[in-house]
Amino acid sequence: AATPAAASALPSPSRMRAAAAAARLAHHGLRAHVHSRPLGRLARVLRHLARAGPGSNGPPTAPGPDGELRRMARAIFKEGVEAVQPHAAVRGALELSNGTLRVGEEEKVELKGVERIHLVAFGKASIGMAEAVLEVLDEGGVAVSRGVVVTKRGQAKGNRLSSRPNVEVLEAGHPTPDSASVEGASAILEATLAATARDLVVVCISGGGSALLCSPVPGITLGELRETTDLLLGCGCSIQEKNAILKHISRVKGGQLRRAIDPARCVSLVLSDVVGDPLDVIASGPTVGDSSTLEDCRAVVRKYQLENRLPGSVRAHLLSSAVDEKGKETPKKGDKLFRDDVIKIVASNSLAVAAAVRKAEALGFRTLNLGSHIEGDAVEVGTAMAGILKSVKLNGIPSAPPVAIICGGETTMKLPDKPGLGGRNQALALSAMRAIAGMRGVAILSGGTDGGDGPKHDAAGAVVVGPDFNRAQELGLEYDNAMKSADSYNFFKDLESKYNAPSTVHLRDGPTGTNVMDLIIMLAL
Repeated sequence: AATPAAASALPSPSRMRAAAAAARLAHHGLRAHVHSRPLGRLARVLRHLARAGPGSNGPPTAPGPDGELRRMARAIFKEGVEAVQPHAAVRGALELSNGTLRVGEEEKVELKGVERIHLVAFGKASIGMAEAVLEVLDEGGVAVSRGVVVTKRGQAKGNRLSSRPNVEVLEAGHPTPDSASVEGASAILEATLAATARDLVVVCISGGGSALLCSPVPGITLGELRETTDLLLGCGCSIQEKNAILKHISRVKGGQLRRAIDPARCVSLVLSDVVGDPLDVIASGPTVGDSSTLEDCRAVVRKYQLENRLPGSVRAHLLSSAVDEKGKETPKKGDKLFRDDVIKIVASNSLAVAAAVRKAEALGFRTLNLGSHIEGDAVEVGTAMAGILKSVKLNGIPSAPPVAIICGGETTMKLPDKPGLGGRNQALALSAMRAIAGMRGVAILSGGTDGGDGPKHDAAGAVVVGPDFNRAQELGLEYDNAMKSADSYNFFKDLESKYNAPSTVHLRDGPTGTNVMDLIIMLAL
């Protein structure tokens, strides 16, 4: 706990200010840790907090600890996202020297004797990944025969690939596939099916690839696949459960793109957006053996009571016990198809969390890294995270303030019949906002590292502080209705609008070019 004596190691002016701040904090029943060196920005926040006193509900942009906490949370989040930029991640994983392509620390691919190299990339990070691969090959004097890159609509602007005559860049729909997703998959299949036993195919895979690479099996239309995707996104199932079904109604997912690449050799570079980094789940595992089965799909249908909600063609494909069932199954791990393949995860959520932790430490916080395995319902996780902050503030457990608690993962949402706007990160923040109501010196940020948080709006998440709930109540905003209708985006937008404070609560930095799930940052002073 901060006391005047605890500041004795600071220079005289700082010691006096810290002592005064500590006395004011003690008067209001607040505690703060003061390091044995000047804390700079963090020390200023502590002094602001002490001056503000309890119960201050000024506007979100008002000078003081709340605004500064938001800014620090944003800075920590930004550092995490910067650490997993795809271009740098791929450059760090590849090296070409004397005709040998090194992939990671151990794998090597001899290019002598390789007749042609094909490059295919799909996902939200596909542009940066493909640019890096081409740079490495260019520097080694190796040309690519053909390249096909599929990214999310709106993310191809300004890329350096379009100037290459042998590289095709396509934009497609996400999170729901569209006709452009089918065209992108067709172009990739055309390129890979042309590969021979003397060729090498380099595949860059990142989050979002499951929607962007879309080729439904015969008998299932794009409209029926879209309906199925939307149903899975809103039923509350996990990404693993969702992808199990999507793999079994696709011609490219679940190792089936690797079938198209055969007999060429395959190198896969992966930017993970799935908890635990399971290769067969990331972008629905197009180049690796599939661990899910048709029976797993049927279990998902039963678990979420989808029997009468799935399109008839999808239901028939998954649930029928026809004699051709073996032909519907995906290739499995251990199949000789994958025997000589090289696969490397170049970036993941754990790297983003680690970078965010380093930034928080540089700002003067103690830190706790809770890992990258956060899953579950977004609303419930938000309440749980708020509970951790309460324990920190009231009991100093699991750490005394000032502390930054950082973790990552991907939560889910169960949507009502007519949902509003806002994804899992805003839902988490909205839930946490009520749970930390009235607490001083706390903030919770939840944001998508790809710069998005659901369709039809521009926010990646939100950062809330203790006074926000009371502010919303005073302004007459309908919190319960926003929770019930999954309309977190409009709730936060109204909160900002009434204070003429755009992008104060919302994270609105636009597409980041990467995707390693979500980051959750909790700060306590």
